[in-house]
Amino acid sequence: MALVPAGCFTMGSSDEQIDQYLSMRNSRGLFDDEQPAHLQCFQEPFWIDVYEVTNGFYGSYGWWHDNDQPRESVTWFEADSYCQTRGARLPSEVEWEYAARGPDNWLYPWGNTFDGKRLNFCDFNCQDPGADASIDDGYDTTAPVGSYPDGASWVGALDMAGNVWEWVSTILLPYPYRPDDGREASAAQDSTSPRMVRGGGRLDPNYVVRSANRNQRLSTHYDTRFGLRCARSFEAESDGALASEARPELVKVPPKDAALGDTWTRPRDGGVMVFVPGGTFQMGTGTTGASQAGWNEFPEHPVQVDGFWIDKYHVNNKQYAEFLSLRGNQQEGGVTWLELESEFCLIGKRGQYFWPKAGFENHPVVDVSWYGASAYCEWVGGRLLREAEWEYAASGPQNWIYPWGNEYDCTMGNFIDWTDEAAPVPYPGERGCDGIDYTSPVDAYPQGASWVGALDLAGNVWDWVADWGASFYPSGLQVNPTGVESGSDKIVRGGSWNNHDWGVRTTMRGDYRPFVRSAYIGFRCAYPAAPEGVQGGSDP
Repeated sequence: MALVPAGCFTMGSSDEQIDQYLSMRNSRGLFDDEQPAHLQCFQEPFWIDVYEVTNGFYGSYGWWHDNDQPRESVTWFEADSYCQTRGARLPSEVEWEYAARGPDNWLYPWGNTFDGKRLNFCDFNCQDPGADASIDDGYDTTAPVGSYPDGASWVGALDMAGNVWEWVSTILLPYPYRPDDGREASAAQDSTSPRMVRGGGRLDPNYVVRSANRNQRLSTHYDTRFGLRCARSFEAESDGALASEARPELVKVPPKDAALGDTWTRPRDGGVMVFVPGGTFQMGTGTTGASQAGWNEFPEHPVQVDGFWIDKYHVNNKQYAEFLSLRGNQQEGGVTWLELESEFCLIGKRGQYFWPKAGFENHPVVDVSWYGASAYCEWVGGRLLREAEWEYAASGPQNWIYPWGNEYDCTMGNFIDWTDEAAPVPYPGERGCDGIDYTSPVDAYPQGASWVGALDLAGNVWDWVADWGASFYPSGLQVNPTGVESGSDKIVRGGSWNNHDWGVRTTMRGDYRPFVRSAYIGFRCAYPAAPEGVQGGSDP
């Protein structure tokens, strides 16, 4: 990180500066939100990342996959959360602008004259009316961070003009900037207001990549133009290490010799996986619980499985929308992978791209066929879980009835809870237990995690698994079983937001035709413990 010393600067743009901008783009209204120009002072220094956060440092990649390209396609919430995991935070709008233009109030990080060789911007590859066809900046994608050392700001921060826009902490409000007027509200205090982005990107011309330029997006928005850098307050005892220079390599395959409690972030889609150590358990239902069991839960039998990785969370709408944007909503089994026309579908399409509906980015994808689920898991380099793997990850060697133990608890997940006041409640005290009528965010119930740390193995949405069904289980010890060789239906496990205690047991088996797309069914993926040749997913 670079140290930004205490001092003062003029935030925003003066009338004289705007007159200069009008020679670049004759549209006065574009610059109105930069006024009034006003003095801002810092009594204490602060730190800011020298580089935009890279794919390697973030631990997964967005649209582009090079280790040193900036991580893009992140929402404000994801950017905010990432910086916090580093013991840092997003810079405020005033911090960002001061680090970019300095006490001399430069128009660009390097001075007052635009120079297209100092940044990745809208050059001859760009279709914008303001494109500079005389310049080739060397990239038609995002550039690896630090590619333009001559574009450094006065404190040594790079790419503060161009490459990707950068989220800052600040809510959209007019100038003058005041930190105590609500614009620096946290995510918990304000989760709906637009947040500011600064610096311009690779598709923006000279009048956009100015240090004073302001832009904003909904905090749930993401695309390939938006990334981040972090900041933190100055601490006298700090050694000033440039933490962001480390730029670690992406871990493209799961670590070897993993143990219970280990996690791995899948680079293709940022999915977090937890390790399930190999072992033996009793699959199916025995004499205990037989009165509740379905016919296809018998006979109870010993199963041995090798170690594997399982998604900690269901695949969410943001992840699946990005997959569809790259692969398209293909037809398989006579249907498209995702039923966009369903009233319950939480993904929409704009032009050729797919987007999660606002507010539902982190909800599990639903209305997806078995074929669409399987294709996604193959895309990220994995596969759908086998049914035995799923039950072992849910019930564990202790053969629990629910992922958390043997007693049903309506606070452990998203289940049916009769929020409709007109509906009778068969279980006293459970009306509105979780307060949710439909799907919930995939990380909403950490208290309901299974023994390996996987969430929502009971409730929220059913999980498609690889096996054909339905049938009785075989008897005797089974080693890494894959189920029957063929059939007409595929197995689903775990129950959904529309099920209660009986329907969310770890032994409960459902089955549907693989072309079914339901508001109750989603999925998660698996990796073997030590996959050979896996490179974190296929391209694109």
